[in-house]
Amino acid sequence: MASSLNEESVERKLHAVNNTQDGIQSMSLWIIHHKAHHKKIVDLWLKVLKK
Repeated sequence: MASSLNEESVERKLHAVNNTQDGIQSMSLWIIHHKAHHKKIVDLWLKVLKK
């Protein structure tokens, strides 16, 4: 697991998620895999939702 996440790549990933079972499941698994960075992921997710 990387020691830090690239904010731009996380934002692109959040923008690109599909509203399908596979898309949501893939994003969920990715978040679980990077759970050590949960605070940053949630902050970026909120930022993307507010746009």
